[in-house]
Amino acid sequence: MFRGRNDHAVFDLKSLNRLNEDTDLILGNKNWVCENVLFLPRSNVLNGCVISERTLINKAFSEEHVLIAGIPGTVKKRNIMWSLHTEKVYFSEETPL
Repeated sequence: MFRGRNDHAVFDLKSLNRLNEDTDLILGNKNWVCENVLFLPRSNVLNGCVISERTLINKAFSEEHVLIAGIPGTVKKRNIMWSLHTEKVYFSEETPL
């Protein structure tokens, strides 16, 4: 689910500045997003990542090829890659992914 906008404005009582501005939600290329992942405003996931089932993405991640999981989402593993193929078939492809 992608929630890129805020349905209600929230303001600071003293400054009257809005606290929850609508922002872009960015999802890079060739990511594997499992089921029941929630993307909130200010979410940014770069390329080649795997996002585990039932993860909450509520911030910008600055690394590519990572496994993100949890509530809130955190990097669990680095330097990963994924493939639709199983085992070593992936490495025999001329242009993987």
